[in-house]
Amino acid sequence: MIAAFANKTFRVSNSAKQIYTFDGFSTNGGLQTEKQEVEGKKSKTHIKGINLNNMQYNLNLKSSLGVDVRNEYDSWMQLMEAQTPYIFILGKKPWGKNKWLLTSVGLTETVVDGTGRIVEGKLSLQFEEYEATGSSKSGATSSSPGVSGQATIDVNKLVGDKASEKRLNVAMQRSLSKGLYVG
Repeated sequence: MIAAFANKTFRVSNSAKQIYTFDGFSTNGGLQTEKQEVEGKKSKTHIKGINLNNMQYNLNLKSSLGVDVRNEYDSWMQLMEAQTPYIFILGKKPWGKNKWLLTSVGLTETVVDGTGRIVEGKLSLQFEEYEATGSSKSGATSSSPGVSGQATIDVNKLVGDKASEKRLNVAMQRSLSKGLYVG
């Protein structure tokens, strides 16, 4: 096996005289950034996050190599329309950290015989890394670790008392360093 996605296995089989493999494999990833203008100075870069990775490859399909071109196109279209992500295996390892969603299927460079049967074609497949809505890889939750409940401090009672103001300032600095919101 060269690779696998969903129910598709890319391979070269001598016994069945079938060649079902891909070429033109490419993948990319990147950061999502935003430029922030600063008057009289060079713009600043704000990193908003990591984009989802993309992957694409082509399948050169030929009926002379044991592949029914029309059936292959139809089955890849069904996979796309099912809107279900799958792991992509390359060699014996998953490619990337997440599953992949098939986002585009194209058929070009077709050769049609005298009976209307597609005997050759190039299938172009595009995928996007799948990250479910609301999922978080960091495991972050809405509460901070080690904090149970909410601590409420009446700041008005502390104003004017230097020792209390100092304790409040230290407590606020600790809260901020732990990622807690002090408002």
